[in-house]
Amino acid sequence: MKIIKHPIRTILLIDDDKDDCALFKEALHEVDPTIQLVFLNTAEALPNTVLNVNPDLIFLDINMPRVNGFECLKMLYESVTKFRMPIVMYSNSNNAKEINIAYALGATLYLQKPMGYIKLVESIRGILNLSWDTPAEVKQQFFQEGKYSRFELT
Repeated sequence: MKIIKHPIRTILLIDDDKDDCALFKEALHEVDPTIQLVFLNTAEALPNTVLNVNPDLIFLDINMPRVNGFECLKMLYESVTKFRMPIVMYSNSNNAKEINIAYALGATLYLQKPMGYIKLVESIRGILNLSWDTPAEVKQQFFQEGKYSRFELT
């Protein structure tokens, strides 16, 4: 197993689907077992969890009950403004409108949930290999011709 060098030591995953969380945990462990993964299945404790955990990267599902991912994004930037960590929107949707809304609300990157374990491992590896020391540059890579695009493996 090849361990890559990156500044990410702790990831916060906010997703109400426990199976998706378990799969993400397994895939992340395959990519880099040294990264600590913290889960939230609802957004109610999000601001306090962010302050207590201080993650280096957040993966945030859009489709969740009660408080969706877009509302979470707003909540993060309204209540935790001095802790601006990069956020990857993590959703089944490939809707261009949702992708642009996510970026407009402050997401650094948009990842459509990959189909299958191997694609998830490859996607996580690819995302961790981005330049997270400069999240604004990561975001800029996905803005072309006046619109944002999702992260895709090349």
